[in-house]
This record gives sequence, C-alpha cells and structure tokens, in this order.
Amino acid sequence: MPGVNRGACNYGTCSCSRPGSEPSWIETGGRMERIKVFYIINSLTLGGAERQMAELVRRLPRERFQPVLCSLGGENAYAHLLPGDQPRYVVRGGGRLEVLRRVGRWLAAERPHVIHSFMEWSNLVARMLAHRAGRPLVVTSVRSRVMRPDYALVEGLLSRRSDAVVVNSVGTRQELLRIQRVPARKVVVIGNIIDFDRFTPPSGRERQEARRQLGLDGTTFVLPGRISVSKHQLGLVLAAARLKRRGRLPDDVRFLLAGRVYNPSVQRTLQGLLRWHGLQGHFILAGVVSGARQLYAAADWVVLPSLYEGLPNAAIEAHACCRPLLVSRAANLDGIVAPGETGLEFPTGRVGPLAEALQRALQTSPQQAVRMGEAGRRRVLDRFDPQAALQQVVDLYERLLAGPREPGR
Repeated sequence: MPGVNRGACNYGTCSCSRPGSEPSWIETGGRMERIKVFYIINSLTLGGAERQMAELVRRLPRERFQPVLCSLGGENAYAHLLPGDQPRYVVRGGGRLEVLRRVGRWLAAERPHVIHSFMEWSNLVARMLAHRAGRPLVVTSVRSRVMRPDYALVEGLLSRRSDAVVVNSVGTRQELLRIQRVPARKVVVIGNIIDFDRFTPPSGRERQEARRQLGLDGTTFVLPGRISVSKHQLGLVLAAARLKRRGRLPDDVRFLLAGRVYNPSVQRTLQGLLRWHGLQGHFILAGVVSGARQLYAAADWVVLPSLYEGLPNAAIEAHACCRPLLVSRAANLDGIVAPGETGLEFPTGRVGPLAEALQRALQTSPQQAVRMGEAGRRRVLDRFDPQAALQQVVDLYERLLAGPREPGR
C-alpha cells in the first residue's frame, strides 16, 4: 500500500479541516494523488444507513479524497443530496452472482485505496472482492444491533478481512464484541452525520401547513421508520389499545406511522390489530414520506418503541427540530434522550410501560412539551457535531493508510 504524505492545506477551503489537522494524499510512483474511496451500499432507498452514506459522500473533502459510490440496487432517494456524478456505478437487475461479477470488474478498473461498505450484503461483497482492486484497505460498517442470522454466524470470521468495522452505537459495538467475537481493536464507534442546517425548528406557519396536509388536528405522535419487527409498531398499537380500554385515549389523538413496508407480515398484523381494537380512526399509515422535517413539524411527540436500534437518526433529527421524544431503552443506549428533561424513556418491548409513557405525554402541558423539545435540540447540537463525525472518518482512513497492515490483510 502506498504511503500517506501529509502536506499543507488551504484551511479556508477544506470543508472538514481544523486547526492542527493536515490533509493527506497518496504517494504513488513519486506522484501525489487524492485518496480514492470506493463506497458500496445495498441501495439508496430511504433509510438511516443510506442517508449516512449520502452525507458522507457529499461532505468528504474533495481536496484530499476522491469518492466513488456503487449502489447494488437501482433506487435512489438521495439524488438531492449526492453530487451529480454519484452514484458512479449502479447494479440494475441480475442475481447475486451478477452483482459480484459487475462489482469485481468495477473495482479492478478503479483500484481504490479504500473500500468502505455499509450494510450486511455490501460488507460481504467488499470482503469477497477486495483482492480485485489490488490490496486496498477494507472498512465495513454495521448499522444495526441485530444481524440476520446467516450474517451473524460468520461476521466474526469475516471481520478478519476488514481493517476496521465502523459502528454508530455503543450497543452495536457491545454486540459485535460479545456475540460475533469481532476483535475489539477493529471496532470503531463513529456517530451519525446529521444535517442540522436542514433539521431546524419549524415555524408556526410550517407546523400549521404540515398538519393541514396530513389531516391532523389533536395531539399527534409520529413514529418514523420502516414497518418492521424492529421498529415495533405493533407494540404501539397494543399500548394505544390499552389506553382506549381504560378510557384514557382522547378521540382526537392520532398516531402517524411513516415508512416503507419492510416486513409485509408485520403490516398485515398491524392492520388486523387496528380493526380488532377499533383504532383505525386513531392511526394513519402514511407510507413513505420523503420530507422528514414535515413529519417532525406536524408532531407533538416523536415515538420510537424499537426493540433494537443502532443510533437512530430519527431521534436526533426530531430533537434537532425541537420535538420531545418517547423512546424505548433500546433506542436510547447512546443517551440521545435525557429522561424527564428532553423526553421519556420506557423499558424495551413492554406494552404496559409504553402505555404509561403515552399517558404521561398526553398529560404534559403544551408549554412543558415545548421546553422539553428545546432542551432536546440543545442536547443533540452539543453531542452530535456533524463535522466531528466526518473528521473521525477522515482520521480513520488516514490512520489505517499510514499504519502497518495485519498479517493476512
């Protein structure tokens, strides 16, 4: 692997530079060239990992790096964020063998210095095909605490082919160490990159318009996230049903579920439960909503009853928009919410405590809810600096390029 040469940078034009840090280029055959990073992701459909990939490619300083994005699926929900020349490569159609054939050919042509993949299938592709690019560094990213069983069984073994495994949550790191037995020296925690210029407190007019478009009137709880086992929409329905049986669910309360259907069986069960408990009038199944900020503008509370999470973008974004949160303990392992100060936390997977948290939220005065949301914004602005997260990624690339390679890598 060519060495890293540290040189001078025009601090005023480098989007992630800071006093005391210096840029690096690759020295190859006496020539200086930018570090080429080949990014691989399953697709660019709406989702937390996909948004993080788009933010990283968008923000990576071009003075020092040359990003090349490869999507293993045709959908692109982030064309508005990505540079016009990205993704450079897209796999459209074909089975998994065809994916391997095409990506292998592209890697051989690009010969990047670093391959950085997001999500399980992409991580497997990166590890299998890295040799086609010569001997690049391989950085894989794990974004969720619970892997598919087939990947979970081999992650510890396959981690030998990664120079680093990036996670965004201390909970994910703990599971990789404890269950998959990934070596601790390889696991690096780097938080999400959140665009705080985009996620800002909505004006009164924006809130009114968002609620009008979504047909909302009374107190509204928004659950943003794909319809799935992990997001636990079913638990929210059961908690609402408990409140209704006890006569504690006002007629004008609405629960807005926004996200694509990831588990069709969960969607069918959800619809059946709504009919069984007579909650159709309380729940709005909005499907995919492209404007996340509109959801937060319309919400009185944002609720995340997740059974497991990495670092939930929705929680940070909602707080950035001054919305108080109701979160399960699993969704708050990284301390996004300060219980009682910026929102409420309840035990994971338990319907009773979730119902109690909903009732407490309904009993909270609008003025107190506003104060909690404002405290939430101050908290995430202080704890989740997007420039710091980007700099951590840059530092990781440079440290790995400058250091010795492990035997077998």
